[in-house]
Amino acid sequence: MPSRNTCRFRPLRNSDSIRLLRLAPSAVRSADLFGQLVEVDKTQNMKYEALSYVWGKEDFAHVLHLEGGNTLTITENLDTALRRLRFQDRERTLWIDAVCIDQSNLAEKGPQVENMANIYRNAAQVVAWLGEPPSGDDGEVDEAAIIDLAKMAGEIGLQGPADDLQALLNSWVYGIKERSDRVLRIGEQTLAAHFPSLYQSAWFTRMWIVQEAVLASKLFLFYGDKKILWQDFEQTVLLLKATQLSIRHPVPNPSQYVLAWSLVEIQHHWIGRQRECDPPDSVDLHDMSFYMQSMKGRDCKDARDRIFALRGLVSGPTALVLKPDYTKNVNVVYTEYAREMLRRGHIEILYHAGLWKRTPYPPKIWPDYLPTWVPDYRKETTIRVLEIKFGSRFGLDTGVEPSFDLSLQPFRLGAKATLIDIVNFVQQRPTFLYDETVRFNHIALFLKMRELCLALYLTVFRHFQDNNFEYPTGGHCVSALAHALVGGGLDRDYLETFGARNNGDPFGPLELWQIYDRQCLEPTGEVFQALKREAEKNITRSPEEPTHYGLGFDFYNDASKEAGVAWDYLHHIVKVMTRHWIFMTCDGYIGLGPPQTETDLSQSIAFIDGGNVPFSLREMGANGDWALIGPCYLHGLMDGRAVKEDPRFENGRGIIHLV
Repeated sequence: MPSRNTCRFRPLRNSDSIRLLRLAPSAVRSADLFGQLVEVDKTQNMKYEALSYVWGKEDFAHVLHLEGGNTLTITENLDTALRRLRFQDRERTLWIDAVCIDQSNLAEKGPQVENMANIYRNAAQVVAWLGEPPSGDDGEVDEAAIIDLAKMAGEIGLQGPADDLQALLNSWVYGIKERSDRVLRIGEQTLAAHFPSLYQSAWFTRMWIVQEAVLASKLFLFYGDKKILWQDFEQTVLLLKATQLSIRHPVPNPSQYVLAWSLVEIQHHWIGRQRECDPPDSVDLHDMSFYMQSMKGRDCKDARDRIFALRGLVSGPTALVLKPDYTKNVNVVYTEYAREMLRRGHIEILYHAGLWKRTPYPPKIWPDYLPTWVPDYRKETTIRVLEIKFGSRFGLDTGVEPSFDLSLQPFRLGAKATLIDIVNFVQQRPTFLYDETVRFNHIALFLKMRELCLALYLTVFRHFQDNNFEYPTGGHCVSALAHALVGGGLDRDYLETFGARNNGDPFGPLELWQIYDRQCLEPTGEVFQALKREAEKNITRSPEEPTHYGLGFDFYNDASKEAGVAWDYLHHIVKVMTRHWIFMTCDGYIGLGPPQTETDLSQSIAFIDGGNVPFSLREMGANGDWALIGPCYLHGLMDGRAVKEDPRFENGRGIIHLV
């Protein structure tokens, strides 16, 4: 593979300077690429375009000829882009990261990356190279058809992802057959225009394109020889989402579409925050969680860029936290970011540390050790859904001031906390929930979940039978179990599901458990008996008879209202227990543990000062160190201020060290 060091970069004069490529013209696409690098600073006000693209495979097999006999080896994707973009009759002035930054010079790379937001913001336009259509593609992207779809979105009044797209579309269509017919043809028109080919481009998977697209004063998408204005692309994305919501029309290639949708969301969020903030550039660290979650599925060559690539979306004091420094290891960059977040009072970083997947806790001497109180943003870990759980947005409890000791060695964190109790029972994660032969057979799933719930009930029953079944904070122990199974019954999914079943007034957790008990746990229950009949029918059922997950359609049609509620409850707790663990402490507190919970019983539950829900912690040896597992639900103890003032937990108050 050719070395990239054949180019001798002249050092930049100062930190405000950048290099620009003057790409020489050619009327022959196969002709060699020639250009000249020129240095400019912000006082020169030179007009240029910034290229946004995917590096692709790091096989630098193509050559860009520069002044003085210099050559720079470039990737195939960049070579293809430059051949498409160069003019036939005049120079084209471009800024390209792989060409205009000396990538081998870390001392230069950091400040230049730091300046990238300004580079894209000040460009006359940003040119996004989506690549060439695959060979053998059965049609070309139809620019005119995409413009027509975008105009239709404008007619409907679709302006941004925060709009009620479904209501806008339904209102526009209402009572007008011609419009209804047009909506029904949207899916067909989208495919005929080959619109999905655009968002299937690897460009949408790249981390850095987010700030490059968001900050652009004008953005064009280039796909082969096609040129699409970003606003037309964005409007068509909104139109697809509206039809998906309104008429349940599936979006082609949904896993790729979601990246295009998230880019539109981020752009509108950023624009909205700029309007709200005073001054406009004072977007705060509160927005970082939104950006992190929205970018979770994107790629970057360097895991440090998961922090650095956000610099262009925030500014002021916040941007200083994200100052690119490629001399630091990934774990150092992530840890410094988390420390700065905590220094500014953003305790939500601890929740994210427990909600993002991470590798199992490694030895602390591991060179790349990442503390358990620091979120692992690397893509291979991916993210757990940062959804509202336990009625909490996982933020600050305004009734308790957070208190952290940041003076310890870099990977240790001191925190004021109240230890509540030690975990002495953890329900093992049901392996059948990951078995497709069970998940897609509702009879098998029903029986397995029934067995599991009966076992949990018996465990709780035996623990409390000598205490009159009274829970430590009052009430019956079965009510505590019922609340723990649904995390208190306060998340959006719960409220929507069981509100719809009860005229907008959601059933309570205990009421749902009692319905489930009558219908499913009792052998005489309607659902239990109906499933028993279905199992018998399956022995003689004709292969031609339609079924849904192993059940005949009569099962659904004949169910009573209460049976339907019990069936919904079963599937709700399946979702909960796929992600969480039921646990019980020595004193009988029942809760719902975070994804990283294990069954080794070395865990304790604590409130960290400032947190609005408790945390599950794991003791790490005899020196008082703790690993943070994640936020949890603990029935009856979800108020940090009340716990801090409760004399029962006075002996548990003090400083803990998270590692």
